[in-house]
Amino acid sequence: MSILRAAWVPDDDPERDWEVGAELAVRWVEREAAEQGAIAVLVLNAFGAEQSIPTLRRFAEYSRPPLCRFAGP
Repeated sequence: MSILRAAWVPDDDPERDWEVGAELAVRWVEREAAEQGAIAVLVLNAFGAEQSIPTLRRFAEYSRPPLCRFAGP
């Protein structure tokens, strides 16, 4: 049986830095994957976002083969 979870970088606080929001999303997806014995996959809606947000860059770099997928509009 597969268990899937979906999440997004929280944007409910206009004062929250994107790095802080990305950290929340990465920690959540990693925790969910560990609890399920699954591979953590993070999907973003912007090409190149991992280059400007350090948390996303680290996630993409240690995912080998690359498991961080970036999808644009």
